[in-house]
Amino acid sequence: MKSRVQLFLILGLFTLYHIIAAATLSLSDDGAYYWEWSRHLALSYYDHPPVIAYLIWLSTRLFGSGPLAIRLPNIILLLLTSLTIYRITDYLYHDKKRSLAAVIVFNLFPIIFIGSIITSPDAPSLFCYALGFYLFIRIIHEGNAKLWYALAVVIGVGLLSKYTMILFILSAFLFILINKEARQWLIRKEPYLAILIILLCFTPVLIWNYNHQWVSFKFQFHGRHHFHLKWFRAFVLLALQLLVLSPVFLVGIIISWMKNSKHKEMILLTCFCSPLFIFFLFSFVIDVRIYWSVMAVIPLAIIFVSDARLLGSTLRWGVVMSLLLCGLITLQEYYPVIKMKHLKKDPTTDFYSWAPVAKVVTAFLSNPTINDKNWFVFDNRFQSAAQIDYHLGGRYPVYALNPNIIGPSFWQDDSKIVGKNGILVMNNFWQYPPQDRFKCGKWILYKTVDIVRAGAVFRKGFIYLCYGYQGLK
Repeated sequence: MKSRVQLFLILGLFTLYHIIAAATLSLSDDGAYYWEWSRHLALSYYDHPPVIAYLIWLSTRLFGSGPLAIRLPNIILLLLTSLTIYRITDYLYHDKKRSLAAVIVFNLFPIIFIGSIITSPDAPSLFCYALGFYLFIRIIHEGNAKLWYALAVVIGVGLLSKYTMILFILSAFLFILINKEARQWLIRKEPYLAILIILLCFTPVLIWNYNHQWVSFKFQFHGRHHFHLKWFRAFVLLALQLLVLSPVFLVGIIISWMKNSKHKEMILLTCFCSPLFIFFLFSFVIDVRIYWSVMAVIPLAIIFVSDARLLGSTLRWGVVMSLLLCGLITLQEYYPVIKMKHLKKDPTTDFYSWAPVAKVVTAFLSNPTINDKNWFVFDNRFQSAAQIDYHLGGRYPVYALNPNIIGPSFWQDDSKIVGKNGILVMNNFWQYPPQDRFKCGKWILYKTVDIVRAGAVFRKGFIYLCYGYQGLK
């Protein structure tokens, strides 16, 4: 009973922080982009499957379109993921103290603590990875064949959230090959029927891609990558794990793994860290984002607590170090204490870049001398277009016009705007000469908007008037 009270108290504190941050910070670029998805529901999208769009749609229908409502699915899923990690750890080690520690470590990984305010497909895929891991462990330990069908549905939903869920299947297959007792499943029907169920769940994405020339698969597996060998990128990715996982936790994970690497539980946990290993190998030839392997933090948190000797001073120092690191990043989000050499590159400024620009655009379109039905707002970057659309309250037509990105063109028929007047919005983080990308009868730089934080201009927003839009160049 005491451990349960401690669990709910700790999760309550983490959730309270996430709610406060979600309610008081404006949307990130990605958050606005996925909100835009929720306004144009589809079977899938250009760069990800659709689950996050439907979750945001449901949340905003119930609670409005404020930042908290848009981020609420992330917060709920993070809570459910934490509870699942507690259950996994308790199942493996039958130790409430370790289980509670695993929840604390997981939530204090900076990528989780800070990432809770970034609305993304990672939240549902992370929960599905955790729940699927729990079901797979039960299959291995109990031999319950019927759980394969529940696992298949969870994996299917995970794939409807993010393509990287495919690595769960690879992790499970790897463990079955390694573990002598688990190899029996290779000659059983249940795993193969589970694959059919997964494909059935994934059908909406397959249908959408079939109808759109497989554009999402082409983008994810080829189009976004530039393959060239650069050794240093892999070591940069390793170094970034100090930030993603926090230094003390990372050292503890390594120590725990080295001391217990031959145990069955550790082999199982290691197999499900495969996203980390696979993207490390990919980083030699492509640019890998640090959050692509985020699913690996679930087994990594459990690996840390698998050695009971780390639950004393090492855990306490890890908590202190992670709180300091997460606290500094959180402070930066609200007040920039760290001044980068190029202020415009501070990623926390994304939260503040668009409201001042939208205010100017609204004032222009609200002018009684302007016929707003003859105007539209646009940019060539879909996140920027989504941001300005969100801050305009969805009151005006907004377009993302880019010949190289097919996704946003599915939102609206941009052929209707030829001959109309447009308002191009951008900032100096993604700046380009407008006449190089769009054909207009006449261009006017209407206004430059300073994005001020702590008395300094971090970015500049630019508003151009395009009279007589004629299309893309």
